[in-house]
Amino acid sequence: MAKQTPSSRGRKAARESRARAHARILEAEAEARVVWSRIEARIQASLATLGTSTREQIVARLRREFERESDARRRAIRRGVEATGREGLAAGPRVATAAFAELGRSEPIDPARAVELATLLLDGEQAAGGITLSRRMHAHDEATTRLLGAELAQSVRAGQAVATAAQGLLEVDDVRVYLPRYVTELQEAVADAGPMLAEEVNKHVAAIRRLQDPQLRAAGQMLLDTAATANAADLQRQVRYWVRDRALYQERVVVRTEGARAFNAAFVESTREQPWTKGYRWELSPQHPKPDVCDLFASQALDGLGPGGYRAETLPALPAHPNCFCFTTSILDDEHFARELAAINGTPEPPRAWEDSRRETASEWLARQPSEKQQVILGPSRLQLWQQRPSDVIGERGHIAPLWRAQGQTRPPVQVRGPRVRAASVDPFREAGSRRAR
Repeated sequence: MAKQTPSSRGRKAARESRARAHARILEAEAEARVVWSRIEARIQASLATLGTSTREQIVARLRREFERESDARRRAIRRGVEATGREGLAAGPRVATAAFAELGRSEPIDPARAVELATLLLDGEQAAGGITLSRRMHAHDEATTRLLGAELAQSVRAGQAVATAAQGLLEVDDVRVYLPRYVTELQEAVADAGPMLAEEVNKHVAAIRRLQDPQLRAAGQMLLDTAATANAADLQRQVRYWVRDRALYQERVVVRTEGARAFNAAFVESTREQPWTKGYRWELSPQHPKPDVCDLFASQALDGLGPGGYRAETLPALPAHPNCFCFTTSILDDEHFARELAAINGTPEPPRAWEDSRRETASEWLARQPSEKQQVILGPSRLQLWQQRPSDVIGERGHIAPLWRAQGQTRPPVQVRGPRVRAASVDPFREAGSRRAR
């Protein structure tokens, strides 16, 4: 068994604190999920009346449902951020007690400080991008209501058009004269329908083309019934996509991102003044699925503290990207008390084991990696630019520039699409997304 050192015990305590913070985030996500389930259920219950609503009326109804639960959603996020902040504030004493058991004490945690920290991150000067939580929620809601309203209105119109064309089949007097016209109208109506409605109607259209007159009325009635059922399923699918998949996802991203920010800010605050803390080590999350900018932060050696080591004032901001679960552990002086004793006695101090003379930038580290890994981290376009002008792509502290900036262009507008054209996210502030290099 490897020898236990203050550093190893401290790292273990820091990881355990991070795991507790993650549990608090999951609790907040569960609370948000309950709220959004209520919103989805109420919207689903009102679908039967959408056929008489204009697009503006549909959007207004959706907006009311979102606003009705806005306080509950805000409370869920705030509770999650405050809880993770408390875990970060408690981590310092836990690390100290684990590393140097002879201390035998833990400093009390002031709950008011966690509330203050959450307020600064969500509504104060430290809010992400200077945008408060309320403004972010409002922007997300506006985007979702606008796009979901457009989807529902279009589906309602398409369903009505299909029903009108199908009704014509029941009124045909001369199959040979009128059937081609009604089949054409059906096909035109289906062009704007949702995928489920289109699939069902097209199956019936193919069958109707082969029908003789006695069977036509029954086929037309079956088409009407199927169109109504399929259209209702399309509407439910759209609500589920935008509310459960997109809107809830946005809220989860905010909870995770702000919770991680609160924990890491509180962790540094609770440990940086401890005399045995010499810096911080960037730790890749066990849930780290593939290489990204976090690998640069965990591998570059800039501050004389070894790979991934930073002083408190140079530590890259955590999280590094949405859904980032990386964290930091404090770099400890295992010989802190022996060093103090040596200073008192005038004897040579123990070696400074935390110091590391190696220096390596993120670009230098990346240059040593396989080309496949380079491409995963940077993406093909940025990789080509990096090979020609490394400093335009990777900054001196390891940050990766957006492609548009690396190309010397202005930031492009955010494009948002719905389930008909599957987009990455409804994300005015680029909070959602994945670890995929962009």
